[in-house]
Amino acid sequence: MLSQVVASLALTAKPNARWLVADFQIPPRGFDQVRARTVLALAYTFFRRVTNLPADRLVPPDAALVRNGFQLHRRATYDCGLLRSDVWKRA
Repeated sequence: MLSQVVASLALTAKPNARWLVADFQIPPRGFDQVRARTVLALAYTFFRRVTNLPADRLVPPDAALVRNGFQLHRRATYDCGLLRSDVWKRA
């Protein structure tokens, strides 16, 4: 589904378009990874109960953006690697 959304939006993007992404992520190792997994498990549990959210995992849009002609221009991480923000540019 994410691939379809990215493809649909990419069709309307201008040649010099920028795509901004801000999302959670799981750091690769260590205490930061354990912390992020715990925070996200609590968040998914809460939102599943309150809103019937069907999602149960993170789905990074990176591959879909690359397939649709975007290149990662800049990435920053925050909160011990739990959050990330990206700037993607149309290639």
